[in-house]
Amino acid sequence: MSDLGAKLRRTAASASTGSFYLSDSGDDSSDDDLGSGSVGSALLLGGCDDDFSVASGASYNSFASARSASSLPIGADWRRGSDRRRRRNRSQQRERMGSGCSVDGMVQVSASSDDLVSLGSYRVEASSSISGRRSSMGHGKSKRGINGSRLSLVSLRSAGFDIRSSLVCHSSSAPGVLLIVAIFGMVFGIIFILTMIIGVANPLMGTKEKDELYVIDDKRVVYAVKKSLQSHKGRHWPISVREEETNFEVISHPAAVDRAGNSVHLAVPRFFLSSGESGDRILRIPLGDGRLLTPQIAGMIGTHSTEDGRRKDDINTRTIFVSIASFRDWRCRVTVESAFGRAKYPDRIRVGVVDQIDSDSDPSCDVAIRPCESYPSQALCKFHDHIDVYEMESSLAVGPTFARHLLSRMYRGEFYYLQIDAHTTFTQDWDVDIVAQFEQTKNDMAVLSTYLFGVEGNMQASTGLSIQQSRYLICNAYFKGFGRERRLHHDISDQPEGTARIRGSPQLHPYWSSEFSFSRGHFVLTVPYDPHIPMVEKHDEEISMAIRAFTHGFDFYAPERNICFRHAYAEGAPVPKSFLDNLSTYRGKQAIAISRLMNIIGMSTDTDWDDSEENMYGLGKVRSVAQFYTCFGVHVGERITERKLCDLVSTGAMHKHFLRHLRNDGMGIDYREIHFRFHELLRVHELENR
Repeated sequence: MSDLGAKLRRTAASASTGSFYLSDSGDDSSDDDLGSGSVGSALLLGGCDDDFSVASGASYNSFASARSASSLPIGADWRRGSDRRRRRNRSQQRERMGSGCSVDGMVQVSASSDDLVSLGSYRVEASSSISGRRSSMGHGKSKRGINGSRLSLVSLRSAGFDIRSSLVCHSSSAPGVLLIVAIFGMVFGIIFILTMIIGVANPLMGTKEKDELYVIDDKRVVYAVKKSLQSHKGRHWPISVREEETNFEVISHPAAVDRAGNSVHLAVPRFFLSSGESGDRILRIPLGDGRLLTPQIAGMIGTHSTEDGRRKDDINTRTIFVSIASFRDWRCRVTVESAFGRAKYPDRIRVGVVDQIDSDSDPSCDVAIRPCESYPSQALCKFHDHIDVYEMESSLAVGPTFARHLLSRMYRGEFYYLQIDAHTTFTQDWDVDIVAQFEQTKNDMAVLSTYLFGVEGNMQASTGLSIQQSRYLICNAYFKGFGRERRLHHDISDQPEGTARIRGSPQLHPYWSSEFSFSRGHFVLTVPYDPHIPMVEKHDEEISMAIRAFTHGFDFYAPERNICFRHAYAEGAPVPKSFLDNLSTYRGKQAIAISRLMNIIGMSTDTDWDDSEENMYGLGKVRSVAQFYTCFGVHVGERITERKLCDLVSTGAMHKHFLRHLRNDGMGIDYREIHFRFHELLRVHELENR
């Protein structure tokens, strides 16, 4: 047996389809087959008599994954015999074939595995069931084969080796047989070429890969999206939820009850694409039912600021929905003014606000700061049709998650979705800047998210330009609390800041911030806020949304440049206000909400928790929650995290390594190709930076 044959035998792997074997007669007195495995597909036309046997139709798994198995003769006939017996078998084969069969070219075997160190050239004998003539294979077994045909290039690939051969068999067969074979070969070749062309073109044409992670019944979803869009046909940009008040949906408040103990009900907008004129649900939320959207489905979401909202080849007409949750914050109106006043193309901006106020003492975010009669250029005057405000009594406020759930219902098909707080100031031409940064990712599942710097000292008030060159990465998380009640948490004060190490694109990082989040519009339809977790604070909100979005296939990036800054919450108010002022009113609701949140994200295994509408507000099916914890060093059982994750993130090593696995169609990073725990990623980082 040759050295290569011995090496291959020791690393034989398990079979997936077909059978595949190699044998080398050499000077050894034994014939050894390799078993079955995964090498892709191959078609060997005809039979050629020589030492090295390759049977077609096999697929071969990575040798490296089975090195511990010394020999696995799965699907193979292992035989031993003398040189004389092999010579006799070959002689019988030639007699049955009735022709001389020779090899034109050699088989080149190259090894890439650590165990596969030998290189060699071998001859080939093979058989495939193509015609009715019989030939002999290997050890005298009779199989269907072709007697005489010109053979094409054969390519067999695996993680462990690569085999290529060009063969020609010569025969005295009748010309008619040769003609049939030639025609068959031409047809097969045309089909093969067309298959390769379509396979390469699919990502370019934006069609779906054959992948179990994608939406299964994509035609049904496409039909449902089209039907839902038709329900808005005839409505001109901007689409306002005020036009739909007669068709609002009635839901129960997640915590409030009346004096009789009955739930308080609220009339709220329906989800975009989820209902027709009759109010019957057409499309289920989440969009895609937890699976990865195809480029076709994702591409159907997104309006333009043209009169009819139809698409045109102008990136500057792509619409942006700005989502603002406000709790008794007088700066809300100032934030709205800044969003329109600093945008280069304010006509494409639409703002939604959930304004939780005390109507007796707090200004409404829906009312201009100064009278419109005297100052008509104010955004709340000039762009009043672009602004929807859902006003709610502050006594009903139960935290950011419910307010932002209502905001996700106010989205009306805009191309992009921006989430900010009510005390935010924008830079000049922010809309053009953030869209350009997003498009640089070439990832339709990108979410640009970060913590914001304070406006003081970081922005020129007169020009609206940023003078802050640093930005935050979000990578340092830890468990906060006591015992088993500790919960994953990340805070702005613990995150690294600095100038971007990755130039020309936002940079990947593992976590998400509710202060600033910019994505495609389908994000809010795919990962809508959970309304069943009242009284949950910001830190729990951010972990919940990050993990849910990750499992739906979204990837988080830190923007390369700042496009807005924050003011202190309720800045200038005599007493800071918080929804937690209502904690005593909704006593016990927070604990129930935390239990639900922790069970959904896989950090708790309670048997009794509120699983209401978990299919709508739970995890996705694209990635597992375990992949998040494994990749980013979160040890749920021990309630600890790896502390050096930021070293990997801030240097750009995570960005460079993970982006190698961005799907060809731009629908997110394929984490099935990332097979590391965090400490292994750290070793990769350390090796790359030596």
